[in-house]
Order: sequence, then C-alpha cells, then structure tokens
Amino acid sequence: MGTSSSSGADQDLRWHPSDDADTGRFQTRYSLESRRRSSSGAGWRGFRQHGFCGGYGGRLIGICGGFQMLGHQVHDPLGLEGDRGSTRGLGFLDMETRLEPEKQLRNVRGLLAIDDASVRGYEIHAGVTEGPALAHPVAFLDTHCDGALSDDGRVLGTYLHGLFDSAHAGAALLRWAGLRGGRRTDYCGLREAAIDRLADAVEQHLDTGKLWGLLDPTRQGV
Repeated sequence: MGTSSSSGADQDLRWHPSDDADTGRFQTRYSLESRRRSSSGAGWRGFRQHGFCGGYGGRLIGICGGFQMLGHQVHDPLGLEGDRGSTRGLGFLDMETRLEPEKQLRNVRGLLAIDDASVRGYEIHAGVTEGPALAHPVAFLDTHCDGALSDDGRVLGTYLHGLFDSAHAGAALLRWAGLRGGRRTDYCGLREAAIDRLADAVEQHLDTGKLWGLLDPTRQGV
C-alpha cells in the first residue's frame, strides 16, 4: 500500500495492485526464493534507489513477509523456503529476520501506536525479527509489542494480519496514510452482513432437507 502527496495539493491515497515499482504488495511474497527474485527486479531496484517514501512523499506498509522485506536481510540458514542463504531487503527499517522451523500462530489484540486505536487480528509467520527498529513498535498487544514504525513515521511494518478489519484501526491507518474525511468502514460488520445474505439465499433457494438426505439418509426431510 502506498500514498503520495505533492506540495500545495491535497494529499491523495492511491492503491497500486499491479505496479511493481510503486506498490507495497509484500504480503503475497512468502518464499525466500520469490523474495530474491522480486528484490532483484528492475522495479524493486528503482523502488530502493529513488526511495518511494522520500522521493514521492508517500507512506509504506509491509505486512508479515512484507514487514520482513522492509529490513536489511532475511536469513534462511536451514533452507526452509528454498536454498539456504540470505536475501537483501529494502533496508527501510533497521532490522533483520531469521526464519526458524517453528511457526508463530496466535490471535492477538491491543492498541496501535497510531492514535491508540484498538486493533485485533492474528499472526502466522516463521520468522524472528530483531533490530533497533523494534524499539518503535506499531502495536502494543496483550502479550507483546509488534512491528516497527520508522523514525520519520513514513514506513510501517507489522506481523498482524487483519490490520484493517477493525473500524478504529482501519480509520487510524488511513489517516496516517493521508486520507482526510473518509467514511469509517466496519469490515467485520460487512462480513457478517454478507454471511447473513448468503444464509438467507441458501434458505430461500436450496432444498436443504434434500441435501441433508444425500449427506445423511437418517436426516431426510430435516
């Protein structure tokens, strides 16, 4: 996710889902081998050389694997995600990540360092990240601190999935990114409403009794 602004103009929030030079689509790049390929490509070289955050006045968010790529190095000494070795990151945050066999998997909740907004989500990652950047966490969770925020406040990295699901957290992050006057969206509420609509459609148009009969003859007509 990236934003850009120009002097004398209102700030503008933009999402680039397919532009490798201007996007923060790091969360989709999990394997170390794909990280090597993506970080060595022309788009990423330009990203580093021109400095998205400095050159374009933007904001950058990396989630999970994207968070790891914001550091100096990602080390895979056991070859868990390809050949053994290390790959160079973007170097926006002063930290390094070491991949380990045991994967972290937990539901978490707490407060963002931005506006003290409440946030909840989950972690699922095999990396252990260390470095001075972690002295400025993004979130203060019930059991630990998470992520890192750069000294200039333009680069944010976190292991927290579901970061935008909470209405308060999503609104705080969009304000941080430069959006002004946007409508707050409750993604959890939207999801529940969508599930309810699906349930209503199934009840209205599907013969569930016959379906149960196919799955379990003892429940025919239920």
